Amino acid sequence: SESARRTLRRVVVVHRHGARLPTKPPPPLDNSFPHDPGFWRVAAGNLSPQGAEQLRQLGLLFHKRYIEEAGLLHPLETSATGAACSDVWDAGVGVAAYSSSTQRTIQSAWSFVGGLLPLSPVLFGDLGDASLALRSAR
Repeated sequence: SESARRTLRRVVVVHRHGARLPTKPPPPLDNSFPHDPGFWRVAAGNLSPQGAEQLRQLGLLFHKRYIEEAGLLHPLETSATGAACSDVWDAGVGVAAYSSSTQRTIQSAWSFVGGLLPLSPVLFGDLGDASLALRSAR
């Protein structure tokens, strides 16, 4: 069949983070977010639940396009094969997502991969300086 002759070599997705929390507290009479300074020291600018869902939905769209419709990517559920994720990844069959080291971009990449490959384990690997890799066995 035509899909049996296709080979997916690479898909590159360049995307900003999903919706995030504000970077500073709201005005005194605005109760849309907490006014506690401790909240803003920890959560300012972090990915919001809505932003995580936005990226998961985008991953689901890619899942539909590349896995369900085109059959170009075949996720591997390692629990079914008994293979360790690192063994599968080291064999060169995997998906990599790269992100800066900020919480909102890491969580955005994590959410996207969660939609793209919902049954596959995701592993973090440090790329040094300000980068992280999310690895998911295919």
